[in-house]
Amino acid sequence: MTKIFYFRFNLILDFLTVIFSFFSLSLLFVLFSFLIHTNNYFTTVNEEFDNVQIFHLNELVGGIIYGQSTENDPLWLQSNGLERLKSFYYDVLLLAEFSVAPVNNSQFLEIRVDEFFGGEAFQLGYEEGWNAGKLPFEGNYFYQIKAVTLNQFAWELLPVEIASGRGFQDEDFGVISETIPIVLGYQYMNYYNIGDLIAAYYAAIDLEFEVIGFLAENQVIFLDTSDYFVDFYILIPFVTFGEAQTAEERDFQGFYYTMKALNTYIFVEDTPESINHMYNVIHVSSEELDFSYFFSLMDHTIIRHHELNNLIHHHTEVVQVLLYSSMVLLAAIIVILTRIKYNNQRKLYAIYMMMGISRYKQIAMIVLLNAVVFALIIFSVLYYAVFYSDIILVGEQLIFFAEHGISRWSVFWEYITFDIFGFHHVSLQRTALFGILLFLISIIYPVLKINKLYGGRAKW
Repeated sequence: MTKIFYFRFNLILDFLTVIFSFFSLSLLFVLFSFLIHTNNYFTTVNEEFDNVQIFHLNELVGGIIYGQSTENDPLWLQSNGLERLKSFYYDVLLLAEFSVAPVNNSQFLEIRVDEFFGGEAFQLGYEEGWNAGKLPFEGNYFYQIKAVTLNQFAWELLPVEIASGRGFQDEDFGVISETIPIVLGYQYMNYYNIGDLIAAYYAAIDLEFEVIGFLAENQVIFLDTSDYFVDFYILIPFVTFGEAQTAEERDFQGFYYTMKALNTYIFVEDTPESINHMYNVIHVSSEELDFSYFFSLMDHTIIRHHELNNLIHHHTEVVQVLLYSSMVLLAAIIVILTRIKYNNQRKLYAIYMMMGISRYKQIAMIVLLNAVVFALIIFSVLYYAVFYSDIILVGEQLIFFAEHGISRWSVFWEYITFDIFGFHHVSLQRTALFGILLFLISIIYPVLKINKLYGGRAKW
């Protein structure tokens, strides 16, 4: 009866160890992931905004702005205005020694009501309470859908994580083809799929867009406005248009290139020489191409990003304390469970010793049993983290792998060894290493006790 009790009690202890270790390691993976991604964001923001001045370049047209007056029409409405706009963007801004980031989140997409699958939250002005709802146009009804248009530098300015599909590549910012690639915010995943085509009016021009990817949840991009998180946004690349064939196309391109060239952010090294050089480049170009402009110094943007950085850094410190406390607590609990289990079995170890079983065999049995248990725990945690935690992979990606015959084992191995899409492999490897440390902790106490039990009387 006593043996049955010891056996059942040991099973209960093993079960508690497995369950507790699984959930604890899963929690540690989440904390590792948060710290790695936030530290990466924190470092990137520091690199981009430290020792940098940001200027907002705008075209100066009709009226008085900041004490300056002009009677000029917008450049794109003047003779050869479109050609001059393109020349300024491609031959001056993109070739200059400073970085240019046109980002426009005021130009929405107009999508037919019967062709848009999302809810009200995707409409322009929803958070402010002034979304217009259904708007009539040419016999149909349309929604104004939130969108952000940005160039390649703006896309790369802050790292964003792709949950499904892919992000923008170099060629996506090149010459337009039949469709324009778009990346959808996280909240779109319930309504659209990779490869879906969306017809929409962009600045009164009918265009077709193709979904190439979805952002992970709570992603942030660089915007001058208060909008940082783009879960409900459509991201559109500033593409290159060829020569306009009609007056309608010319008007559209004029508006489009004005957004790219004369409503843009300029990132300049924070030195008098660099700033003066940038001023000279813009001034000389404006005289040669005959347009008026004005600058706004974006001090508040830098301040806001540093405030956001400080907030993230504070949260990171809190999570670090939680992580280290959890690691210490988990290790202590494993020690306690191991000690209870050994004390419950110490008579059995003594009997084995009197039967002539060597110290080596007893220790080897303990090490092997615990190694098998923790190997299964670590594998289960890593497998859960990759496929079911929604931190690394989501449903759309799993469907994509299944449709293309990509085995889960190859995906699992790729994420464990080196994740080309992010930093998940670091989180997974740290979780696995701590699991191995728990295994080592689980065998220290019984090994020491068995050595003490045998003393110097038995040989290995």
